[in-house]
Amino acid sequence: MLRGKCIDAGACTNLKVGEEYYLFPHGGLAYNVSRFPHSGSHFGTYQKSRFDLVEAAREVPVQIPSKYLARVVKQPSHFYRIGEEYIITDSKANGYYSVFLTSRPNHGPVGSYKSNYFEIIEPYEVTEADVVNNMLKMVQKKVKTVNDMPEMVNAPVKKQKYEQMSLF
Repeated sequence: MLRGKCIDAGACTNLKVGEEYYLFPHGGLAYNVSRFPHSGSHFGTYQKSRFDLVEAAREVPVQIPSKYLARVVKQPSHFYRIGEEYIITDSKANGYYSVFLTSRPNHGPVGSYKSNYFEIIEPYEVTEADVVNNMLKMVQKKVKTVNDMPEMVNAPVKKQKYEQMSLF
């Protein structure tokens, strides 16, 4: 992500000479231009020659919440059983924290509860073995679905006879 000042607006009504924009590379000769530091909010694609680079925009660091392996000690709802393990995050300002499945820690949370329903066992860190095991499970699942498909390759082909129609 770059920032640049418009030096040539040309016939464009969106660009104003002297105004700074966020620039996102689009091919070798153009930028996606935005007023906001998000590439999805661009309002057009313009030639690089229309801009003078001011500076590379600073990336805002994304704060990833810490995750912990936790065990249910009191049932928050009938979906949870005492003794089951889940992944939880640090509590937010309102005292709630997100709960994730241990089999899918990087997917969306399955709930949000107060901290008195779980006890923290240990900090949760994704290891390379976990990633490899999850990939292996996905591949095995895909192979199983392909093997369960009906045999269509060796199915007999029914030949049909076509009559030629004449216009005369």
